[in-house]
Amino acid sequence: MDPSCVICGRAEESCIHVLRDCCQAWKDLVLANLRNVFGLEYQDVMWQSLFGIICWKLWKQRNLTVFQGISFNSANIIQSLWCWVSYIKTRPSRRSAPMSNRHGNYRWSPPPTGSFKINVDDARNPSLGLASFTAIARDEYGRWLWEIERNIRRCSVEQVELWAIYDGLHLVWDFKWNEVILKTNYS
Repeated sequence: MDPSCVICGRAEESCIHVLRDCCQAWKDLVLANLRNVFGLEYQDVMWQSLFGIICWKLWKQRNLTVFQGISFNSANIIQSLWCWVSYIKTRPSRRSAPMSNRHGNYRWSPPPTGSFKINVDDARNPSLGLASFTAIARDEYGRWLWEIERNIRRCSVEQVELWAIYDGLHLVWDFKWNEVILKTNYS
């Protein structure tokens, strides 16, 4: 098997090469498109949030190329990044949300017939920056289907919620569910 990078073909492939050093993935694809397609200056979006998403998408695309023979598709990566950037830019800041929304009395309500509901909740220690989340999936009858929990370590409030959404939707994809309602603390 050829040890060259499947994306650029210029160097021996390694995790660090794909996620940091691959000129096609970063210079030619990601950075250029962040500036041109999105019209972004880096202060417009929390780079820490976007960086993790970019790394994950690059690694996933690499694995699709290596293990499934799907050729590197920069358009799919850019489209996915655009969706995340749009979400990050338009999402209201948690700092502006009234406390009553966060800690009100909530009662679980079922999703429509034939669909599923995922509730995510996150917690963060601001002084340490440590965060974790839980995502729970239920059917229309309220039956528990699965639950995931994850400690994120150091990250922002926005990042922990994005991780919760991402992991929940990843499982939705794995189960091939079509009708899903995703409920977060602020949705």
